[in-house]
Amino acid sequence: MYAQLMQEQGGWSGWREFTLVKKVAETANVSSLYLAPTDALALPAYRPGQYISIRVQVPSLGYKQPRQYSLSTAPNGQFFRITVKEESLAQAPGYVSSTLHHQMQVGDRVEVSAPMGDFTVKDATKHNVFISAGIGITPMVALLEGLTQMPTSQPPAAISFIHVTQDAAHYALREEVTRLAEHHSRVKTLIHYSQALTGGGRFTLESVPPSLLTDNADYYLCGPAGFIQAVSADLLKRDISPHQISHEVFSTGGLTPS
Repeated sequence: MYAQLMQEQGGWSGWREFTLVKKVAETANVSSLYLAPTDALALPAYRPGQYISIRVQVPSLGYKQPRQYSLSTAPNGQFFRITVKEESLAQAPGYVSSTLHHQMQVGDRVEVSAPMGDFTVKDATKHNVFISAGIGITPMVALLEGLTQMPTSQPPAAISFIHVTQDAAHYALREEVTRLAEHHSRVKTLIHYSQALTGGGRFTLESVPPSLLTDNADYYLCGPAGFIQAVSADLLKRDISPHQISHEVFSTGGLTPS
């Protein structure tokens, strides 16, 4: 029954072969990989914010390794996109990201799971606030794009997009965020550069204009655990209910022989 349901929704169980059809360097250590199904069959209309698992052969290890990556674009029916930060090989989890960055080329194939996960927008009619740090921007761009594609309420619901990164050179997917904000007046953005000479340093909600943070908004946080803990604590101090806060912690995984 599960396999039949997945197929009816355009999904599948287990692994499915995809082909890398495009590869884009977003920053010096972040790349977007566009993956299309090798069998050319339908893709599911997944929910923005969900993730996929991929499994690749790591030559230096001699076996396959799976990893989970958020989809960084809204559904389009043609391809999946993941946006991957290369982790240091000084840490074992960096094997897969380094393989994707340096060894996987257009035309190569990879095994992919169906999209899953519940880090998705709960109510599109409310003010939604996305707060991310570093590579945590990846599901946020998909969430943002998904909301801008939906019919707007009357008046249109506000969207706040807040992102923290080192500097402009480390701001992945910047062009997409800028484009969406320019084309949709209800999208308001704030980008905090932690290494800026003026206004840099540790990010806190005190630096955010009050109009971007309202009492009845839903809040979505994504980034390192310490960042999420700090921002969650700030929100709770503002009497934001825990039920209004959703989060996704980004961390590298361990080695999994298969």
